[in-house]
Amino acid sequence: MSVIEKLVSIIIPAYNVDAHIEKCLLSCLRQTYKNIEVIVVNDGSTDNTLSIIGKVKLQYPKLIVIDQKNKGLTATRKVGLAAVTGHYILHVDGDDFLPLNALEVLYNKAAQTSADITCGKTCRVYLDRVEQNDCKSIRFDCIDGSKFIELVYEGIGNNIWGKLIKRSLYHDNEIIVPDDIVVGEDYFALIQLVAHSKAVAYEDTVVYNYLYRPSSIMGDLKVDYKRILKFALTLDSTLNRISSYYNDKAISLMIKHKLYDILRASHYLDDYEEEKINYILNRDFYNNKKRRGNIFRLDKRLFISLQINRFSPKVSYLFDCFCNAIIRLSSKIKSLLKW
Repeated sequence: MSVIEKLVSIIIPAYNVDAHIEKCLLSCLRQTYKNIEVIVVNDGSTDNTLSIIGKVKLQYPKLIVIDQKNKGLTATRKVGLAAVTGHYILHVDGDDFLPLNALEVLYNKAAQTSADITCGKTCRVYLDRVEQNDCKSIRFDCIDGSKFIELVYEGIGNNIWGKLIKRSLYHDNEIIVPDDIVVGEDYFALIQLVAHSKAVAYEDTVVYNYLYRPSSIMGDLKVDYKRILKFALTLDSTLNRISSYYNDKAISLMIKHKLYDILRASHYLDDYEEEKINYILNRDFYNNKKRRGNIFRLDKRLFISLQINRFSPKVSYLFDCFCNAIIRLSSKIKSLLKW
């Protein structure tokens, strides 16, 4: 281990995780790497999360506890970021936990490679079993940000948790993640952090245990089409700015396509909804390939909706709702006529 160990700040957002928060906190506080500060932000939990945090603080007085009204995951992480003083930052979700040597492994790798971001293997843990074969097995030592984005596109985890990140990446750059982001907040933050990273390192050791539970945020989240559509429209211009960080146009397309996949996975989109959101996020691709005419011939409703969307996304969404109501009514009338 390094002679001079730099401070590592662990940020834990906690919302209604009373069954898991104690294990999470203890796994962070009992790390073999000792130069740490642990910050837990209770995001207006309505269960016993806060009282359990208080119990742990009695045992570990150095634990930093912040209590706030419910603001959501992204805003809560920002509160934690504002409180850190460490050279490095590690995000941990309140229902996950770390192997006791996780920070030692990550810190040593970061020190050896001078990496801005250091990651390792993630193991998925179920309530009734642990699947070691579900660990992400990736083979690379230290690469630049553009190469790492390619690996993310190919299937490497796009999570922000479990990665040792230099605090300077946040402080020296404008990392924008909207507070009302509905899905993909980890990916959205990660692609910006990686864009400003000179090196990303990897250690082939399990450093994070991700607890999969049906009642978690991502376990049962199926966001409605209205929120997905609003989200896509909000992020469009920001995505263009982020993509401009990368000189390679192929990587810029990868970034947008990956976010589209994340959005699609969060909602059961029908063909029309899927095409519209895909167009919004990838209009340059459609325009360059001159596919607009083909799309519009296939679905005139999409053509009209997209034209309205240029002037008023809200009216465009209302138009979609009106068309869907007409389709449902038409279907009912046809069923009655068959009788």
